[in-house]
Amino acid sequence: RMKKRSFARKLVTIFAAVLVPAAFFVLLEVGLRAAGYGVNTDLVLELKNDPTHTCYLNINAPTRYFPPALRSIQPGVGFRTFTREKEPGALRVFVLGASTVAGFPFHVNGSFAGFLEDDLRAAYPGRRIEVINCGMTAICSYSVLDFAKQLVKYQPDLFLIYLGHNEFYGTLGAGSTSAASATRGITLFRMTLAKLRTYQLLDNTIYRVREMFAKKDKLEGHSLMAAMIGKKKIRLEDPLHRMAEAAFRANINDMLDVAEKNNVKVIISTLTSNLRDLPPFDSAHRDGIDDIQRQTIDAAIRDGDIAEMRAAVQLDTTYAATHFALARALAIDTTATDARREYIAARDHDVVHFRACSRFNDIIREVASAHHTPLVDMDAVFAAHSPEHVPGINLFLEHLHPNLRGAILMASAFRDAMRHADIIPPSNGETRSYAQAVHDACITPLDLELARQRLESMTSQWPFQHDYAPLARDLPPQPEIVARYAERVLHRSMGLDQAHQALGTEYLKARQLEPALEEFRALAKIYPVSPVGHITAADILLRLHRPAEAIPYYQTGLALAPNDVEPRWRYAFALHAVGDNDAALAECKRILARQPGHRATLELMQRIQSGQP
Repeated sequence: RMKKRSFARKLVTIFAAVLVPAAFFVLLEVGLRAAGYGVNTDLVLELKNDPTHTCYLNINAPTRYFPPALRSIQPGVGFRTFTREKEPGALRVFVLGASTVAGFPFHVNGSFAGFLEDDLRAAYPGRRIEVINCGMTAICSYSVLDFAKQLVKYQPDLFLIYLGHNEFYGTLGAGSTSAASATRGITLFRMTLAKLRTYQLLDNTIYRVREMFAKKDKLEGHSLMAAMIGKKKIRLEDPLHRMAEAAFRANINDMLDVAEKNNVKVIISTLTSNLRDLPPFDSAHRDGIDDIQRQTIDAAIRDGDIAEMRAAVQLDTTYAATHFALARALAIDTTATDARREYIAARDHDVVHFRACSRFNDIIREVASAHHTPLVDMDAVFAAHSPEHVPGINLFLEHLHPNLRGAILMASAFRDAMRHADIIPPSNGETRSYAQAVHDACITPLDLELARQRLESMTSQWPFQHDYAPLARDLPPQPEIVARYAERVLHRSMGLDQAHQALGTEYLKARQLEPALEEFRALAKIYPVSPVGHITAADILLRLHRPAEAIPYYQTGLALAPNDVEPRWRYAFALHAVGDNDAALAECKRILARQPGHRATLELMQRIQSGQP
């Protein structure tokens, strides 16, 4: 009996030791949530008390992955809404990846996902198309795996994945300031804990305590790219490199497993980057090289003799600068055929890994093959559209972000892969021109100037070399009024939607209707849930005597603001102007039902009934 009592006491002690702390943390978590502490970090949130179950991408989602030290400059996600339940017959595509997917340095309408959505809507006008851009700057495959796990419940037909450049310097990347644990399981568990307000409290408290005793290092003015760099030099044979490769392989494999288990199709792409026009960020000699050999290599690079540089490469095959110098010399020599090989070697041996090396493309191909997943060889696509099969500033803005032509090329490659995989049927529609694609994307001078300023900020800091020349080619400076609003967006004192509206309003005051129309069309594109962009664009088109173009904008705007009388009257006028008098009269009756004495409406009805044009 005494032994039984002793055992019972031990059991109670053990339960108390486990349950009391557990109860404390449960109560703490509940209390923090009730007090409004912390944020919900799920990628998708749902509007409360909304019968249509409208979902939207959460601006606080990055908090799960970025440490408090980077909170002031952490990225966001593009604004997008969609219903929880997909419409019958709709095509819903989630695009997963980092800054290239997000569209940097443009907004999401300048991303390849944005161009793809425009392409598909033009090709299949009778079908609802949703290409939802979930790209986020400076994340790696850990975060994207977490995205995939969350998104499968929103009825996707397809995941498009373009991912791998940030496995070292993206958040949780192997060489970043927020480096993941060497144990993958711990990193995945940390992301799970980050959902909790208790974890957020602990994380923020530790950060504040460290700030009290640490040297102040303000991040304002730093690009996110520069702020993320932890270990500056990582060689191909470094254990850290092998760790990043293993984590990437496992994360990609798990993404495809998640998709397969939830009957979601996937198309994954290899990675591409600027080979021709971006020298290695930094080079490192192999171990054991002596001073004489270093001098020989330096002299070969300086002299530019092909034979000497080939000999220098044999002295040290890991020195990226030699490969790049040899590649440039071979590109000039019309008899040489191996320039591309040397450009690739220069990129692969760059010890500052902001461009994924060939090993990551090998991993993508191997995992895709093992899962029988359709693959877009984007590296080959860009090579095929570049001189001597070496991509450069013909398709890129800097080290890896495509210019608008590059983004359109990526969209085309993914669209072709979707057709080949029978996800979409063949289309008889004509391919849109570059000018039409940019027009449909609503890229305005404000977008171009903001992109220029973002790139200028990034490329003026390490690891870029001084006076990064290619910037002016694609993005020349815009007028002062445009630059002023772009600067406000850059410094986060104004949202991009607010800037488009404010700039458009300034143009309206100056009676510059065409530039004003561009800005309000862009507002309607990037912030479609507000009636302002749609209705103002329609009003401008009506003033420009283009009523047929105004009508769809009025229809969308009035669906968002059904009780606004004045724009409804102008909508009725536009219908009359294109000869649809029955519809115009129906709108007039709706107005008079709300406001019986509306004079302009009564005059319009009289005009229609009397047969006046």
